Amino acid sequence: MADEDITGRLVAAAEAGDLDVVRAMLDAEADPNLPDAQEEGALRAAARAGHGAVVRLLLERGADPNWAEPNEFRTALMAAAVHGHSDIIRVLISCGSRVDDGDDYGETALCCAASAGRLEAVRALLECGADPRKPGEIGAPLEVAADEVPEVAELLRAAGA
Repeated sequence: MADEDITGRLVAAAEAGDLDVVRAMLDAEADPNLPDAQEEGALRAAARAGHGAVVRLLLERGADPNWAEPNEFRTALMAAAVHGHSDIIRVLISCGSRVDDGDDYGETALCCAASAGRLEAVRALLECGADPRKPGEIGAPLEVAADEVPEVAELLRAAGA
């Protein structure tokens, strides 16, 4: 099987949360840091889908917590933030994910969580040291906070944004 096929299967299994398949593929020496044909990585796919056990396994087996997809440089932390997976945010940061890295537009995970109105993700990122004043291309987290979730803006103001 070609490396591209193996990587595609690994990413698909990670996104589906299939821990047994991910483990078997890693045991067969699949590289957790290679992107699939759509330039998605296994760790980012698992983080986006909220599969904490898969995220932990990938990190234990050498997945780079700061790997970013090559087009817009979005990381697993950003994916977890925009989808509100605060438990995965904490795991990624505890394993070395840089909390204030920005994507191609300078947007941080905190900007992603704030613009999506993900209160618990915003809280987790702030607790882990995210800079509430660091702006991206579309503004600082407070400026991009979702209008329909005033609690996000309140939390950011309380953090000094």
